[in-house]
Amino acid sequence: MKDKNTDANSAATASQRTAAIVLIVVNVLSTVAMMHHPTAHGDSHSGFLQSVNAISGLNQLVHGALIAFVLITWLCLIEFALPHWKRASVRNGILLYTVGIFALIGAALTNGFVLIRLAEDLANASNELQAASPLLFKLTWAVNQTFDNLGVIAMCAGIASVSLHLLSSTKVARLLGIAGLVMVVAQLGMQFIHQGHFGVHEMLIFVAWHSLWCIAMAMLVLRKSTQ
Repeated sequence: MKDKNTDANSAATASQRTAAIVLIVVNVLSTVAMMHHPTAHGDSHSGFLQSVNAISGLNQLVHGALIAFVLITWLCLIEFALPHWKRASVRNGILLYTVGIFALIGAALTNGFVLIRLAEDLANASNELQAASPLLFKLTWAVNQTFDNLGVIAMCAGIASVSLHLLSSTKVARLLGIAGLVMVVAQLGMQFIHQGHFGVHEMLIFVAWHSLWCIAMAMLVLRKSTQ
């Protein structure tokens, strides 16, 4: 007898339908938030320092929102995955995705809060310490980029694993699985071309296609509830 808890075609539960609606909303909002990601500029270390402090409010708001959205997304995807937890591709996919989620949270905390706190402290520091600010900012940038790369690669691995699971399901699910694998390959190729550099535009591309994938997953769950 087939176990309905591991059947990829089983009907969606009420909690899964709710999670699907929430997932759609937060991923639309995450793309909007990323589109408002501020960028600091400056011709000198003092000018850059002033620019960072000038955008501190918006910077914290955007990164705080992004952290909340990725956590909600993670919880929604776990809700989808629980009935299929016995499948290694689903289980491993969620575990890899989890590593990526917390790495991206580390990146957001670094760029949205550690950097701001550092800039605020440097604004009142001695001239000698302010002169060292470029090295300190480069350190926070290196930490941010390391977390970004780890996060995106781990999330891509998780999406690829879940996509392999979808290939054994319905025709619509298979199409989503194929699309997921294609997007993962494209993302990793872009990271290779840009040598792991994640500026605002590169991250926006990732957030946009990841949001589309999440919305498609949510639509797949809602579609099952109407069958």
